[in-house]
Amino acid sequence: MLLVDSIYQSPSELDVTVEGHENPIASDLDDTTGHGSNVLYTLAGLCRNAAFHFYRILADDREAFRVSNFLKAFQYAIEQDIDVVNASAGKWRPSCTTETECRLCTAASELEEQGVCLVAGAGNRRTRDDTRSVFCPARSEAAISVGTSIAKCTAQQRTRAWGAGPIHPPGAYWVRHPDGYFNHLDEIDPEIAFGRDAYCTHMGCAPNQSCEVNQKETPWEGNVTHSKTKPDILSPGLLFKQFWVGEGESTFVLDPGTSFSTPIVAGSVALVWSELKQSGYNPTPKDLKRAMLASAVDIDEGKVQRLNVDGMLSAFL
Repeated sequence: MLLVDSIYQSPSELDVTVEGHENPIASDLDDTTGHGSNVLYTLAGLCRNAAFHFYRILADDREAFRVSNFLKAFQYAIEQDIDVVNASAGKWRPSCTTETECRLCTAASELEEQGVCLVAGAGNRRTRDDTRSVFCPARSEAAISVGTSIAKCTAQQRTRAWGAGPIHPPGAYWVRHPDGYFNHLDEIDPEIAFGRDAYCTHMGCAPNQSCEVNQKETPWEGNVTHSKTKPDILSPGLLFKQFWVGEGESTFVLDPGTSFSTPIVAGSVALVWSELKQSGYNPTPKDLKRAMLASAVDIDEGKVQRLNVDGMLSAFL
């Protein structure tokens, strides 16, 4: 799997196999922005046996990169016989249409022809009034373009798990986390606050109760404006960033974005592809995309559907 991002070396705490890396921006830092490392954490958690390649295109400004380096990264993927490319970056190119493609989208089509599956973030809205549509190369029909979905809390009044009194969290988010993720946070008891498979910004039902009745899954407000059939799919995209403790108050800092939805889809594609190959199938990127779209599920609000990995695999087996 290839990460086209800000990363050059894997973080020391991650036990992953790195088979290759390229660094055209000439920085000695392992990760110039931290963006690529955050993406890698998700991919490494999903695909524990994957072999990773890094192609650094993002420098100090995570949104600034040379298109030429992006194109070189795609060529690297072809030369290294890579199956899946995760591109949590893109450019807004208004001149790119289905009739006249930009260089990024043309290169995405070349990847597909060579049997490489490109999973690309659709992009984030910069301001509330931003009318930009899906970024390139996610705009290409050859790419699996990814937007972000979130699960909001619809309860009118909730009580903190440790009994600190009622609160009214308008639209609190549920965020998935692995077992033991918060064990280093001794300010609160993880068994009380995070005993479920997901948490509601530590404001919610008691650990022995289900919160599903209060969940409403919607597209994230920060998605770029959708255009025509893009993005293809939604997936969760709220990344736990840090735990902040203030004056008698504790809260979470969450980093949202299609950058963090994209590796969930890319990792899922890689897992499904690997499983299919072991079962004697040899799907193409087009086959995988068709199966993903055919098996996607509706969410509570919006027209774009959410990824359904089990359904995607069942479409073949």
